[in-house]
Amino acid sequence: MTNSNQRGFTIVELLVAMSLFVMLMAIISGVFVQSLRTQRGTVALIAANSNASLAIEQMSREMRTGKDFDVGFGLGTAGEGESVTFYSSREKQNVTYTWNTNLKSIEKDGERITAENVTVEKLVFNLLENPAGAELPDRITIALSIGAPAVQLDTPFIHIQTSISARLY
Repeated sequence: MTNSNQRGFTIVELLVAMSLFVMLMAIISGVFVQSLRTQRGTVALIAANSNASLAIEQMSREMRTGKDFDVGFGLGTAGEGESVTFYSSREKQNVTYTWNTNLKSIEKDGERITAENVTVEKLVFNLLENPAGAELPDRITIALSIGAPAVQLDTPFIHIQTSISARLY
């Protein structure tokens, strides 16, 4: 004798419930994987930003006590270029900072000063010289765009700019 009041689920109900569960898990896992990628990209950009900030700080300290600035590899605007050469009072010789477009790095006298986790997409030195006879120091503006290799974000670059006023001696 069969009892029609038995409690349980039919096979159709189980299939519907399992299908909804699988779809929900697929959506959640997709969101989780995307958030992991975003987090990795963010960490890579933070590391690149830290290294680029150190490079800018190194250049700034040396330029602050430098003199006889000359900007090279002009981009069409007077006083603007991809390298800067000056006399460094710290090293007692001429120093050149350059953007290496092949390695996408910043170099000091041919030696790389940015880490390999930094890609320098753009580096511009802008020299604002004062008129002859003016007792004001030269000002150099450094503008760069950096990124991290293999970062897949909507905004993969960070733009940094600083201005340095050389001290008069």
